[in-house]
Amino acid sequence: MHALRCTRLVVAPDEGLSANVSASCEDKRLFFKTRAPSFRRAIPKIPTSAFMPPTKRTSDKSIWQPPKVSGRKSVIICAASDNLKSTTTKSTTAVNSEYESLQAFNVISAATGQECVLSSLWGEDATKKVVVPFLTQFGDFDSFELAQRLRPKLEQLQAADVRVVAIGIGNLAAAREFCRLTKFPPEMVYASDSAAPYDALGFAPGFARPAPPALQKPRWWNSTWVVEQSEKVKLHPYLKLVIMCAGIGSPGTLPEVFRGYLGDKNAPEVFERYPDVVPKFMQALFKVLGEGYQRPFELATVRLTNMANVLSNWETLTPQDKELILQRGGSFVFEGKKVIYRYDDPAILKFVDVEVLVEAAL
Repeated sequence: MHALRCTRLVVAPDEGLSANVSASCEDKRLFFKTRAPSFRRAIPKIPTSAFMPPTKRTSDKSIWQPPKVSGRKSVIICAASDNLKSTTTKSTTAVNSEYESLQAFNVISAATGQECVLSSLWGEDATKKVVVPFLTQFGDFDSFELAQRLRPKLEQLQAADVRVVAIGIGNLAAAREFCRLTKFPPEMVYASDSAAPYDALGFAPGFARPAPPALQKPRWWNSTWVVEQSEKVKLHPYLKLVIMCAGIGSPGTLPEVFRGYLGDKNAPEVFERYPDVVPKFMQALFKVLGEGYQRPFELATVRLTNMANVLSNWETLTPQDKELILQRGGSFVFEGKKVIYRYDDPAILKFVDVEVLVEAAL
């Protein structure tokens, strides 16, 4: 084998993509030429509008446009309802628009029956924290479950000097009946006869209801066309509620319903989180399925118990305007007038994880 000794290397550009290389060896000369092919082709630029169907421009203000946000910084953190992920916002402004938007609304105390300005219930002390869950209407399963989950945490919150102000949709009689059935302290519950505060905060309105201006990300089921079609066929709110329970206009509801029946190995036992909801003898029956996790039918038993209480007191608990049974709520933690935690309920049975809510307040 002959040793290769290169005596000369010449690289000459040929249209920017070619090279001539010459080399010589002891016993022979080797000359070769390589030329890289050009892969550039003249591709005409086609506008993206050519692939989109023609749309009719409209000036309808009910169609959502990106909101103008100024003076507010936020970071996204994870929260969950019984380990189901959702999104929450932790705000960092000194005085939030949420607090200011509530100054125009009055609520009624379930304990005294007196009417007061909603924003006057907290905010005087800039260092004092307040948990403010905006329940749905008082006859909603979400309101029952959230109150039942939060009630065992009240002593811990009070020990940390954290107040609780729960707002629900309905009249005074509904608020008092709700407190009786859930054993939630009436001095912490206030009734709003409309969903106006919820609209001001931008909470989800439910299926086939117009999106409020404060709602940042309306979905197709809140579009003008869907609302108009439901009005044309006179779609009853009860039927809209059934549609939402089927997961339409209420994303994540069906998986949560199935989880109640099938159980969840990653969730703790339900009866520890919902004390005094199910009779003791029924709780003992679930021990045959094991301990230390959410067993099959355990959460479903809690919900069926609540369903019996709700349906037997339906007219008392629910608002006169049945469209409001579709309204979703949310939860806040205020420090003075500043929002330090916010959660928006995206769907039925997707209320805030109470553990996360309490942790944000402590």
